[in-house]
Amino acid sequence: MTQYPQTLTMAHPHTQVQKKHISYLPELDSLRTLAVMMTLLAHFAPVEIPYMWYGVPVFFTISGFLITTILLNTLQEGQGASRLHIIKNFMVRRVLRLFPIYYLFIIFFWLAKRYLSLYLWKDEFTPYFFTYTPNFLIFKIGNNNALCFSHLWSLGVEEQFYLFWPWILLFPPKRFRLPIFFVLIGVALISAYINYSNIRIGSLPFSNFHTLGVGAVLAYFYVQGGAVIDWLKIRRHALFYITFIHLVLVLVFFKESSALWHLYREISLCCCTFSIVLVSIFGWKGIFGYFTRNKQVQYIGTISYGIYLYHMPVPFVYRALQAKYFPSVHMSDGVFLVFCLTATVGLAALSYKFIEMPFLRLKKYFA
Repeated sequence: MTQYPQTLTMAHPHTQVQKKHISYLPELDSLRTLAVMMTLLAHFAPVEIPYMWYGVPVFFTISGFLITTILLNTLQEGQGASRLHIIKNFMVRRVLRLFPIYYLFIIFFWLAKRYLSLYLWKDEFTPYFFTYTPNFLIFKIGNNNALCFSHLWSLGVEEQFYLFWPWILLFPPKRFRLPIFFVLIGVALISAYINYSNIRIGSLPFSNFHTLGVGAVLAYFYVQGGAVIDWLKIRRHALFYITFIHLVLVLVFFKESSALWHLYREISLCCCTFSIVLVSIFGWKGIFGYFTRNKQVQYIGTISYGIYLYHMPVPFVYRALQAKYFPSVHMSDGVFLVFCLTATVGLAALSYKFIEMPFLRLKKYFA
């Protein structure tokens, strides 16, 4: 759910000239749309659709790519700015992007318990949610006990990634960057192997270094330019189809009781998220390209942070109000799904226009 900078120069995704400076990559917004729709279906669909929660790893790989690209470009083009100055501006921009609606969101439910008799908030949430560490609470108590706030674990992981990643990226010598990325990816994969039976471990930051890390690896080659990224660009569609079909086969034959299968599944997932972000950077072809270049599809990706943040409480709040004020009204599963999707997207659109955008305009002062 990372917001990336828009520049005055709009590079077409099929251009033959490699731009080191990251410009607006519209098809990444469409990929965000896919990821957030998968998440909505995972939580709202009347029947369980397998692996829709893989929308979150896609978000992580997008974030790893964009954040690493932004930091590396800033370091190269910073005209002598110190690394500490770069990190300070980066942190301020992250705060302007993420904090306003997040804190309005949790403050609303914190106050609603006290003054509106909306008992969705628990007192144990307060120290974790207000310090942006909900993932540590969810690791402690489990998803089910976090109620309509269980999805916040991924926002905690991303924020913690933003806190430490600039230091890891900017201060070690350049020759160590790529090895560091692979070491961090290896940490996550080893964790997946060792802790394969512990579902909660996935809410901790190091358990997600593999999907964040492959995005960083892609960013490294993207900023560097040269033969590697050219090779990947030319073969991007073939790489996607191979890695996607491979992941599907892995999921079909997956054995829950095997640690090796858990490890292999995570490796397969990394390869697939890497390739899907790669294609979205340089552009899709055919029917996929028609979809990813659609402005309405891209808009959903633009407001995807709000969609993700608001989507879980919508059915909880509705049911609480319905039980209190109109108990005789009942929706079928299909109608309820449409209602939840519409309400979530509408709320996110209003939030983006009237709350997020005023703060985003302030980012220009911390370029």
